Amino acid sequence: MSKDNAYIAKCKCGGLVFAGIVTDASRDDLAKEVAECIKSGFEIGRMPCEEVKSAKWCDNHGKCAEEKP
Repeated sequence: MSKDNAYIAKCKCGGLVFAGIVTDASRDDLAKEVAECIKSGFEIGRMPCEEVKSAKWCDNHGKCAEEKP
């Protein structure tokens, strides 16, 4: 099992809308993606890569965050 962690963004529904792993080649692009997720209001965190594979993803592609209560 990998002990690597992925950066993730969660929708208000709790489903993932983004997951990315830091590599030397992806560091700048990943930082930009995470910044966009923050601007969009998603919760940012980290999750073991093995868990990302079986995690629940947002069925609405992050649009749940745009819904008004």
